Amino acid sequence: MTQRRVLAGFGAGCLSMLAFICLAGHERPGTGPTLLRITDTHGINRGDLPVLIIWGLGLLACLLLSREP
Repeated sequence: MTQRRVLAGFGAGCLSMLAFICLAGHERPGTGPTLLRITDTHGINRGDLPVLIIWGLGLLACLLLSREP
């Protein structure tokens, strides 16, 4: 299997997992304490970290795939 196919599968898996976590609603990891306050009522919570990490990995796979061979 080529490296590009592995990266494509990895990226698809990451983005699918991200979609599942986002669509799961209340079933996603608990919000936990606020790590970065954006406004008085909004911010980045510990429960947001899995979503952000998976999103970043998916973007990295897309970036690697977009490079010329």
